[in-house]
Amino acid sequence: MGIEEQKQRIEVIDVIRGVALLGVLIINMRFFSTPYLAIAYKVELWPGFWDRLVAGLETSLVAGKFISIFSFLFGFGMVLMLESAKKREVWFAPLITRRLLALALFGLLHGWLIWYGDILLHYAVLGFLLLLFINRKPRTMMIGAVLLLSMMPLLILLSGGSGSFQTPSYFNDYLEFNTMIYGEGSYSVILKQRIMEWMGTAAEQIGFYPHLLGMFLLGAYFSRKKWFHHAEDHIVLLKRLCAVMLLLFAGLSALAFLNVKPWSDLAMLLGWPIGAMFYMCVIVLAWRTTLGRRLLRPFLYVGRMAFTNYIFQSVIGTLIFYGYGFGYFGQVGDAGRLLISICLFTAQILFSRFWISRFRMGPLEWVWRAITYRTVPPMKVRR
Repeated sequence: MGIEEQKQRIEVIDVIRGVALLGVLIINMRFFSTPYLAIAYKVELWPGFWDRLVAGLETSLVAGKFISIFSFLFGFGMVLMLESAKKREVWFAPLITRRLLALALFGLLHGWLIWYGDILLHYAVLGFLLLLFINRKPRTMMIGAVLLLSMMPLLILLSGGSGSFQTPSYFNDYLEFNTMIYGEGSYSVILKQRIMEWMGTAAEQIGFYPHLLGMFLLGAYFSRKKWFHHAEDHIVLLKRLCAVMLLLFAGLSALAFLNVKPWSDLAMLLGWPIGAMFYMCVIVLAWRTTLGRRLLRPFLYVGRMAFTNYIFQSVIGTLIFYGYGFGYFGQVGDAGRLLISICLFTAQILFSRFWISRFRMGPLEWVWRAITYRTVPPMKVRR
C-alpha cells in the first residue's frame, strides 16, 4: 500500500469492518463448537438460564446483521477499487479478476482445510455478478438492492413461513457421531467430515445469494454517494437514517420474538439489512465524537487486517474445539462460547495493534494484494 493510498483510507470503514468481525466471530463460534444439524434445526442443547439468554440476544442482535455488514463493505470496497483504478488510468477488469480468483482460492483452502462454513468463495462468485452493476447509476444500484433484498422475505410470505423445525429420526445418532468425529478425531478424519459438510453448507448458502448480492449493491450505492466518506457533509441525512433504522429494527425484533409464523420469519430476514444499516450509522456518527473515537479505535486495528483476522479466528476456534486441538467440541454452551469469543477478539486487538504499528497491512492482505497487482508491495511502515 503506497503512501497516497494510506492517506485515502476511510478510517470509519475499517472501524465498521472491525466491529463486524466481532459479530461474525460470535456467530461462527456456534459452528466451531456445535454439530451443524443442531444449529440448522434450532435444537436447544443448553437449557440453562445464561445460555438461553445469550442465545436469545445473539439471535436478536447479532445473527445475520454482521455478515450483512461485511457484504455491504465488499460492495463498498469494490467501488473504491474501481475509482482508484480510473484515477491511475489502470485497466480494472484484470485487477478485479485476479483479486476475485485469489479470493476464491483462499475460500476453498479455508473451507476444506480449516472450517466448512467459509463465505469467501461465495463472495468471489458474487463479486463477478457485481461487475454487471459496478458502472451503473446509483439509482440502478439501489433498485437492484431493494429487489434482491426483497426476494427471500417474499419467498417466506408466499410459502407461509418455514413452519416448525422437526428433527429427522436419525438426529440423535448424527449428534453423537458428529460430536465424536470433531471432538476426538484426528486431522485426517475431521478433514473427510469437513469436506462433506462443506459441500452441504455450500449448496445451502446459494439460497442466500440474493441477500448477499443485495447488500453488495447497497454498499456500492453508498460508496458512489460518498455518504460515509465525508460524514460531516451528510450529518442530517445520516441522523435521520439512523432514527428510521432504529424504529424499524426495534419493531422487527419484537415481531420476530413473538415467533408467529410466517411473520416472525419475515421480520427476522428484514431485520438483517435494517439492523446492519442501523449499526453502521451509529458507528459513523459515533466516530465523529471524541468519546466515540476513543471507544471505537481498537476496532480500527482489527479492521485494517480483517482478512487475516477472519482466517485466524477459524484457525483458533477449530483448535479449541476439534480433536486435533483441545477437543472441547459439544462441551461448551452459549455463554461460554461468548466468553471465548470476547477473549479471542481481545487478543486480536492487541496483535493487530502491534502488527499495524510495524507493517502496512496484514500478512494475508499482503499476499492478496501481491496477486491482484502482480507486484511485491512494501510491507514495513516508513518511520
